[in-house]
Amino acid sequence: MPKIAEPITLFKLNCFIDDAKHQRTKRLSDGHVPGLRYDTKKSGVAVVLKYKKTNGKYSSHTLEVLKFQSITKSKLSEIRKQAMQLKAGFEEKIQICQGSTDKTLVELFALHQADFSKQYRHSNNLRSYSAPGTIRILKAVFRKYTFFNDLPLHDFNEQTELNFINMAQIPILGRKKQIKLETIRKYISALRSFLRYLVSIGEIEVFPFGKYPLKDTSVEKKTAINPERFKELADFLFEMNNQASDFYYLLLTTGARKNEITELKKHNINLVDNILQLDKTKNGKARNAYILNERMREVLLRNQNNHSEYLFYDPCSKHGIVNIDEITAMINEHFNLAEFTAHSARHSFAVYLYDLNVDINSIKDRLGHSSIQQTLRYLGSLDVFKEEKAKQVNSLIAGAF
Repeated sequence: MPKIAEPITLFKLNCFIDDAKHQRTKRLSDGHVPGLRYDTKKSGVAVVLKYKKTNGKYSSHTLEVLKFQSITKSKLSEIRKQAMQLKAGFEEKIQICQGSTDKTLVELFALHQADFSKQYRHSNNLRSYSAPGTIRILKAVFRKYTFFNDLPLHDFNEQTELNFINMAQIPILGRKKQIKLETIRKYISALRSFLRYLVSIGEIEVFPFGKYPLKDTSVEKKTAINPERFKELADFLFEMNNQASDFYYLLLTTGARKNEITELKKHNINLVDNILQLDKTKNGKARNAYILNERMREVLLRNQNNHSEYLFYDPCSKHGIVNIDEITAMINEHFNLAEFTAHSARHSFAVYLYDLNVDINSIKDRLGHSSIQQTLRYLGSLDVFKEEKAKQVNSLIAGAF
């Protein structure tokens, strides 16, 4: 069961009519609706549930909108009957999230969508993250497919995508129509990213459909480059000497997030005190990265000559964001890596510092983490490297006799 301190209650039946003149939905009444009559072609009742979480705060979830040609006294019993059926279904489905967690996906989504908005929508000129768009997509999917009972995400392929399209009537921006295959892929990608995010912060450990576990991505793959090759990668990027490689170089040598370097403005570069002020951080609090050597200084100076306030700017791309896909592919090919990404550079920075015997609290501060637990997850790749090292030693010993 979810972490709910009090029983779920049906606390509101919102009556509304569609105000076609002003192209918006007009709420006519809150609370229970005894005897209300609205003679309109498009009217209805929004069934809203309210529950108290263990932190003492209340949360609500709109289950469904019941539409009627008119809402009369005689319709009230039918409305309440349908509402209670929805409530019973919600209470039953709220238990589907299995494993060590007792939170539900709906509650988690409610908790984190506000957090995402606060972190990423605070700036009107934010160029590199579309969290509000992702939230809107997820909301739309949640509205139509509560808990995804019939959506086989564990084995998603071309055919199941097409089947999903045939079912889909999700309203986006006021339109109701079948969704294109490309859009479906975006929905699924957004959902998968959200689920992986919940796994990464320890909110869930299994797929929220019961029996399909999500592996711990921090140790499933080598998300960081081996610390023995860290300097080799830094040399590779520096000597390539182009905007994309320099972008990657700063990711690797500062441990900053991709968004933080994308949003780095020239006036936040202090070459006197050797400080980079990172304003667009995940938690909204600015922090400093440091210019550690002449190479970093050269990278910063050779990217100053564009006509933008941002250090990295590509006039040929959307929003001026530098495309790093090609350099990512080159890194993977040159260093024989499977899935090294821009975020892997951040992991690599953490692993490299730890390999240099930097204490965990200092690494946490450099990464801008709020807890040691987050930093320890970044160091999960060390287990993989240690295992590889052990195999190499075993091989050497085995060849000696």
